[in-house]
Amino acid sequence: MTDPYAAAAASAAALAQLTGERTHDAAVVLGSGWAPAADALGTPDAEIPLAELGGFPEPTVAGHTPAVRSLAVGPVRVLVFL
Repeated sequence: MTDPYAAAAASAAALAQLTGERTHDAAVVLGSGWAPAADALGTPDAEIPLAELGGFPEPTVAGHTPAVRSLAVGPVRVLVFL
């Protein structure tokens, strides 16, 4: 069985490497159909497919986008799970 803490640490390390950001201040998880709302937050500095992070199953619901964006919203560094 896979250690969930080790898997989470590996995903966090991959996220930091792929976004170039060591930490984020907030995370927002959008539901079905809300991906366009992410565009209103601003231009992402990085958009990472969840498959590159590991630990995330492929979405099975229409409207779910398997990606996370890293962006600044004012002074806050935000992850937006689409």
